[in-house]
Amino acid sequence: MATGTGQEQQGEATVPAADGRFEVAHAPDTPNFSEAFKPTPKDQWAQFDEASKVFWKSTSTSQQSDKEVLSFPPRQPDVKKPVDEPSKPEDPTKPKLPLLSINDMVKRFPDLKSIVYGSTDAQPNLTLNESTSDKDFRAQYVRSIQEMSRNHGLTDKQVQDVIIKLYAFETGGDGGFDTVAGMSKKSVSGIFDSIKSLFSDEIPLSDHNYVPTESTAIGYKQLIMATTMSNIFTDGKNMSQQLTARASEVSDPTEKARLLAKADFIGKLPDTMMQLARDLHLKNNPKLREDKEFKEDPEKYWRKIAPWTLFNTLSRSGDPITLPDGRTMTGREFTSSIQGLNVDNDLGPMIQAAQLRSLIQDWSPDDTKPEDTKPDGVNFSNNLKKALDSFVTNANNQIKQFDESPLDAKIKALNAIIDQAFKGKLPKPMESVMMDTIRRKLTQSFKSGIEPDFHPTEKQFIFDNLLLNKVFLDPALDGQSLANNPEGQNISRLFYKLNSLYYGGLDAGKLTPAVFELANLLGAPQAKKMLDPAHADWRTVNFTDQRGYKANQIAANRSAAELLLAIHRVQHGPKADESKLGIKAFRELFAR
Repeated sequence: MATGTGQEQQGEATVPAADGRFEVAHAPDTPNFSEAFKPTPKDQWAQFDEASKVFWKSTSTSQQSDKEVLSFPPRQPDVKKPVDEPSKPEDPTKPKLPLLSINDMVKRFPDLKSIVYGSTDAQPNLTLNESTSDKDFRAQYVRSIQEMSRNHGLTDKQVQDVIIKLYAFETGGDGGFDTVAGMSKKSVSGIFDSIKSLFSDEIPLSDHNYVPTESTAIGYKQLIMATTMSNIFTDGKNMSQQLTARASEVSDPTEKARLLAKADFIGKLPDTMMQLARDLHLKNNPKLREDKEFKEDPEKYWRKIAPWTLFNTLSRSGDPITLPDGRTMTGREFTSSIQGLNVDNDLGPMIQAAQLRSLIQDWSPDDTKPEDTKPDGVNFSNNLKKALDSFVTNANNQIKQFDESPLDAKIKALNAIIDQAFKGKLPKPMESVMMDTIRRKLTQSFKSGIEPDFHPTEKQFIFDNLLLNKVFLDPALDGQSLANNPEGQNISRLFYKLNSLYYGGLDAGKLTPAVFELANLLGAPQAKKMLDPAHADWRTVNFTDQRGYKANQIAANRSAAELLLAIHRVQHGPKADESKLGIKAFRELFAR
């Protein structure tokens, strides 16, 4: 039917109007074909999983070629993930590997001892001395750290600052020596323990049986199992010597014998761990025994594999390890029994202190120590101190360049940071007032060249809103390197300046604890790479794998420089408040 315009109207009915023209009557609903072809939640998550796999494979390839990845990880679908379909019957050859509670880790100690010593007759009268006091544990921990940190380019004050800032970051400032990753201080406590914990810096005893859901990371440094084993492998002999020296200082024969027995145990454990880890590697790579290079010099081959890698494989193994009495335990159970040593009052402080020692060795080279060198004699310290000096020099140069940039460019960068901070939310009335005040004072500062005088409330506004914001990686800049984008450069330079204004300057002394935490999170080699000015604006996906990225949400969607400054921010925030009982306890110990 022809309309008054001479054109066809599809899907709509027409009727004659009173004036003789045609008008559109009530039209039936038009089918929404886009909804019909929209992927189901299951399909959306399958596409996301596949895209994630491709993305993280590309980052791994990029790390090997040292080429920057400019994109972000794929975004999760905005629909709820469907419940997994009923799983297939368990494969008896691949048993489930549950994560053990702290109590269950401790209960495995007799089996661990039997593996180290063999027959029951050869085992010394030795038990795991599970600590019940944070006070005593901290005292031993600080003593071990002070012994380990000498001759590595750190002053006593720096060591103290590093310990307290790491402690604040990892445990929130009041966690105990046995704090498991993800637990809160009163996570599973009974009512009595919950009330008691309000007046004490001791972790409630009922929390010792906490069972983690994703990670067994434990202690002041939140050590995972493979890291605990690596620390024992590296420092076991040294720990043995410390316990032997301690035994020589006591007069009680029973206590002397106990310390000497534990010194013997921790001295033998490294060889036992490594032998089991190598046996599993050979089982997983059966052709290796026939490899010509391996047969000619097995030790040379083993030196190419980091101990941590071997121990990590062992910690994920369901393969049985046969005990002297014929029973078996899986590789996961064996490594869990070693993880339990973190709560032993003698060994735990040294194991957790050894984690700091490994970082200290990466802080500044000590050419006098043979254990700091590779087998070929080349020092392999990552020299984080030198890398931090380069980072600070670059940061201050960036601030200088910002100060020298045109006024309109400065204001544009400021507006970009403020807009990004409040993107997606409407500022409250007081926030709007504060935002305008900050904008006005900084604009005046840009014009006069005189640093702004912020009141405490204004500085707090900057801390809470602008320093936290992920301004380096504004989505508008996705796919572009800040180094090649003038607007991006000014945004990042102003971010450095805001941090400098808030903290009273950016210098190596202030940022040292943040560097230690960066190395603790992602490893010293990656920390060194991130501190390189050439990589300052690289996205953090360039320095970690998918599991590490997911486990450390502070790294998500940030640049290398911004991650360091974000860590610094946390270490100077509420978690590091001097009124926290754990922080106060450490201060008192270091003051002795």
